[in-house]
Amino acid sequence: MSENEPLPDILARIADATDRKTALKIADEFGGREVSLPKRLSPKSAMVKLIGREKVQCLLDAIGPGKIIIPLGPTSRGKDLAGRIDGMLRAGFSINAVAKALHIHVRTVFRRKRSQGGDGA
Repeated sequence: MSENEPLPDILARIADATDRKTALKIADEFGGREVSLPKRLSPKSAMVKLIGREKVQCLLDAIGPGKIIIPLGPTSRGKDLAGRIDGMLRAGFSINAVAKALHIHVRTVFRRKRSQGGDGA
């Protein structure tokens, strides 16, 4: 993703509230997954650990608390991940764990599992 390429809506809002580098960092860590912006900040929060309390507060001020789905953004890879997804699912990893480990969207894992005869749950 080039420096001037537009970001998906929620990442653009995150970049407006903080900065582009922070938005891309969030996409890299949480892309394809739902995250929660808490009403009260905790040093134990994954988001606080990633970008710091000050920037999370900026997000809360701009977006408000609640759950948001972080798009894949530039972390999305075009190569075929099917084998890695299948291997992790066979090893017993949850859909969320696979998405997190591979930096892919949970829907991608769900669809892959379903296409292989699993129930997708």
